[in-house]
Amino acid sequence: MIVTTAQAQDYRIFMTGGGSNLFDSRIFTSTAGFQYRTDYAYGGKFTIGFESPHGKVLGIEASYAVGHDNLLVTGVTINPTEAGYGIWNHRASLNLVAHAPKRILRVQPYLTAGVEFDRFSPTHAAVNQVTAEGFTGTAAVLEHDNKVGFNYGGGIEWKLVRFIALRFDARDHVTGSPTFGLKSQTSGGRPIFSVSGLAQNVEYSAGIVFRFKK
Repeated sequence: MIVTTAQAQDYRIFMTGGGSNLFDSRIFTSTAGFQYRTDYAYGGKFTIGFESPHGKVLGIEASYAVGHDNLLVTGVTINPTEAGYGIWNHRASLNLVAHAPKRILRVQPYLTAGVEFDRFSPTHAAVNQVTAEGFTGTAAVLEHDNKVGFNYGGGIEWKLVRFIALRFDARDHVTGSPTFGLKSQTSGGRPIFSVSGLAQNVEYSAGIVFRFKK
């Protein structure tokens, strides 16, 4: 086993892409008494970011990510049917990154945590579809929804040459549940469009890192 001491950190520019699982399943009841379930389809994200070093271990990372987390709506009361609505997720994040002080066989692990701002944006086609059809016969709208949250995770960098490495990353992004403009109401004691709780967006990605000396 070859163990090397990591040098003083470099500036990093990275680009990654990968899969996105948004976990936020909800059950709703319409004014007519029909129930439906919302969930999200497996999607993908592309991320670009920059890291500024602060010592031999720590760094400050700023990144922007964009990708699809399409909304699925299923009527569960009578003749179950499923409809899909395109949703773009735009995210800006600011993280603290802690890199391992030693590299083993060209591999350097890291841990990260930080805060983020997410914008969930329905596509024009999704907005038009909901405006025309509603959800299972219940009038509804889809609007942009902004959320503040946090994320944590880690990964490894595998050094290829002095200034280039491969990155493998896994993170959990936590925000409030997107409501897309649906208002919480009650009718006859039943919840209608009741939206609350947390959404967890687990992402796995791989990409390339360009490193530059301080």
